Amino acid sequence: MVGAICMEKVVIESVEIERFRGIRKTAKPIELNKLTVIIGRNDSGKTTLLESIYVLSSKKMIPPGLYPDALFREAHKLHNYRYLLYNYDTTSNIILKYTLHINDKYIIKHKILTYMDDLARILVNRYYLYPIYSKAGEIKNFRIDTTYRSDRAIPISSIIILCNEYFMNSLDNYIFKNWDVIESKGLHKRIVEKYINPSLPEKIYTELTQRPDGIAIRKEIVIDKEVIPKYIRVKDLGDGIYRTLMNVLYIEFVNPSIILWDDFGSYMHPSLIENTLKYIVNSVATAKKQYIITTHSIDTLYYLHKVIEETSNFDPNWLSLLVLYKDKADILDYELVDYNGFDDLMSSSIDPRLLARKLSI
Repeated sequence: MVGAICMEKVVIESVEIERFRGIRKTAKPIELNKLTVIIGRNDSGKTTLLESIYVLSSKKMIPPGLYPDALFREAHKLHNYRYLLYNYDTTSNIILKYTLHINDKYIIKHKILTYMDDLARILVNRYYLYPIYSKAGEIKNFRIDTTYRSDRAIPISSIIILCNEYFMNSLDNYIFKNWDVIESKGLHKRIVEKYINPSLPEKIYTELTQRPDGIAIRKEIVIDKEVIPKYIRVKDLGDGIYRTLMNVLYIEFVNPSIILWDDFGSYMHPSLIENTLKYIVNSVATAKKQYIITTHSIDTLYYLHKVIEETSNFDPNWLSLLVLYKDKADILDYELVDYNGFDDLMSSSIDPRLLARKLSI
């Protein structure tokens, strides 16, 4: 069919930032891959980079409390949108420039320029792709618009995951309110089979269920040949399991093409890091998702290397490691490490503490 588009192949290839939060500007375009792992010290701009990308989204299936305007304000306890401007300068503007690659064929560029008066409107806009056709009816390229026309609108679907109580509370409420839909899609069983049980190999669970005191997981116990169901609150499995489970459930429910995951691994046991990375690498390889994650965790890098080495259908060229840093003038720059460089680092016998220092984390 002419004009048929596979949405899962929308990839953000680069972003440039001027005067957004703590970044005065980027020294060069931040190049992104299908799986981009961003590392750097505190205040190096990792979260800000993810949030600058999150601005460009249709907010498909995302509750208003997780739109950028509410999320940035509440998660960072901002008094008003003035705090999103570099140095709180209301006379300057924010400029965000994006390069998108669609279906491994089309490249489009888009710029968002906004002053203080327009900032709230920009942050709640829903961004859509619209095909540009030739006279013969073939797609020549795409353009981005915020106007919704249901017959041709293609959402730029992305979500962000923050290690933040406001985000988790909003996410909990959203999952709870949509539990009927989650069950109708079979996610309550698929998540347990594909994610929870591999994370807890000695425990066999059957499904997630909604109960008055929160999301619970069902376990079957055999006593005197009688099967007795037992329900355990997911929160009682530990904070790492609970947070990560809710994040994965959110990803599966919204089914976005782009996932931005901040501070990955900070609340996870090493075995949970490994299993979640298997989930991510498989999503990139089979579902054509784009993941951009930040981390402080050396464990994340070690297990990522291990998982990629063990995954036959993941092309190592899909991975980029970005080492972020800001100078005294708040100019954001980075070093890009491809898979060969990453492989050399992880295959060496460097003391983890020295490796952390070398990678600026």
